[in-house]
Amino acid sequence: MAGDRGRDSFERSIKLEGTLGDQARAPLMRAANTCPVGRTLGLSADIRTNDNVGIGPAASYGDDLSELPIPYIDPD
Repeated sequence: MAGDRGRDSFERSIKLEGTLGDQARAPLMRAANTCPVGRTLGLSADIRTNDNVGIGPAASYGDDLSELPIPYIDPD
């Protein structure tokens, strides 16, 4: 989706499990914001990180693929 200034915009949700205080959460969130993929995407997109995620199913690459309309291509 196009954000302000004509740049793409992503919202990333991170679920940190366990009883973590602010001192333990802060370096984990900094690490998430400096990962190579996020840094590359951040060159041309705005990325917002949300760590206030309720309990729910985790994202799955397989689930994402199953929702895509991928046509069958016969290899022969």
